[in-house]
Formats: sequence, C-alpha cells, structure tokens
Amino acid sequence: MIVGPTGGGKTVVLDTLKAARLKAEGVVVKYYVINPKAQPLNELYGVMDPVTRDWTDGPYLGVLRCCGAFTPSTRLVSIRRGRGWFLLRF
Repeated sequence: MIVGPTGGGKTVVLDTLKAARLKAEGVVVKYYVINPKAQPLNELYGVMDPVTRDWTDGPYLGVLRCCGAFTPSTRLVSIRRGRGWFLLRF
C-alpha cells in the first residue's frame, strides 16, 4: 500500500517499480488503484437492488473479473490495510 499526500510521488513510485520488474525479469505488471472513500464501503464489492434483486458489481469485483484470464504464471495479490485496497497482478 502506498499512502501519501497529493503530489507526493505515489504514482511515480508505482510506475518505477513496474518498469524495474519488466526490465529485470521481463514480467509485465499491471496495478489497479481503488479508492474506498469514493463510495460507501458496502458498495466496494457490489450491491443487490432490493426491489429487482439484480446484482451490480462494485469496483473491487470489477477488477477481479478483469483479471480473470489468468495464465499459470499469473498471480494476483490483494492487500487490505484499514479501509484501503491495493491489488497487484503479475
């Protein structure tokens, strides 16, 4: 998890780590940033409409579905700290 003030270089750190992994091992890393403050916590996974009983995926499940096409060498790491999530796919 990378935490810091606005303009503190968090994205630069992630991009540098991503480029270093690609250069050192030829492994493509794709990361996803989810801001849990953008919506209520119960909507992070998804929500069911009580009237229609339709399920709508939240951002966390949306990212997991996006990463669903795994190869044997692909790994997804999900780290939860407090109210924040950080996902790595490599």
